[in-house]
Amino acid sequence: MIKANHTEIAYVEQTLLQVEEIGLRRKAAFSVAMETYANAVVEGYPCTDADGEGTNRITQHAPCPRLAVLWVIEAEETGESLACFQNALVFNDHCFDVAGLDDYEKLLQEILSTANNDWRPRLLRTRERTGFFSLPKVQLAIEIAGSLHSLAIEGRKDFEPNLIAQLNALIPETVGGKFAWCGDGGTVMLVWLTPKEIAELGDYCGVVFDIP
Repeated sequence: MIKANHTEIAYVEQTLLQVEEIGLRRKAAFSVAMETYANAVVEGYPCTDADGEGTNRITQHAPCPRLAVLWVIEAEETGESLACFQNALVFNDHCFDVAGLDDYEKLLQEILSTANNDWRPRLLRTRERTGFFSLPKVQLAIEIAGSLHSLAIEGRKDFEPNLIAQLNALIPETVGGKFAWCGDGGTVMLVWLTPKEIAELGDYCGVVFDIP
């Protein structure tokens, strides 16, 4: 098991504190030790001959170091969830291989929960529509202020950003938040923040969070 050093633990802690200042809200029940969290972050960055004692392998080897801190989701050594923010979700590559209707319903519930009390549509139902020579199409319905709205997503193996575009189109102008996402072709991070906070988070992490 690769262990994080004191420099890396401090970097992880500072990154999490900074994104909280920007607008991400840490879950009240999150109690994973910072060392455990940092160990999960450095798991993919073993020491090299050029790394001295106290070297921060995250900043030395990760293409986007701050994003690398944010999108770890599980501590390998303990199996604990590292999903520490109420208004952010992380989806790994192939997260929807062989997904069924229940999985897509759970996905939408999780996405809607990131908005907390800012915006609270109600999930009503899901159904599957499959055509010849095409991907399965999942139909979801939500209720907003007494009106029904239909959402459609294709049953792909990875996260489908088009769902976020459909949700953002339904958010009233009186609601300040929006859904935004960034990804590397596999892993995707989704957040619920104001457009200003989304821009600040992107600047801090050195990536673009898209508001579809």
